[in-house]
Amino acid sequence: MSSLQLQDMVLLTEQNPELSFDQVQQFISLASRLKDDILLTQLAFDPPDVLPPTVSTFLQLQKSCGISVDCVEACWNILKSTIWNDAHNLEDSLIRDFAAHSHFLCVTISVFAAFELLVS
Repeated sequence: MSSLQLQDMVLLTEQNPELSFDQVQQFISLASRLKDDILLTQLAFDPPDVLPPTVSTFLQLQKSCGISVDCVEACWNILKSTIWNDAHNLEDSLIRDFAAHSHFLCVTISVFAAFELLVS
């Protein structure tokens, strides 16, 4: 079983400077949810080497990840084991972290929003 490594994220963004961390996280989230669609064309227990064209095209769309075909291929090549094996665990951990710390974020956003109203 694999797990997301910081060096994978750094490698991706160094090799593809147009990629943001948000786009990589969105790629992981969406690709893991598309696992059944990937399996429709390539029945496998391990992640396939290549994504089906329909999945690749979807991940390129602006409303999904908004990344180039080269970035989709790079993300899949580096992250496919994480997506195939660990993506749901990563999402669960992100949800737990957000639930534990979001109250601070909301207060911070409210303070900044109020400050912007006063300044303008």
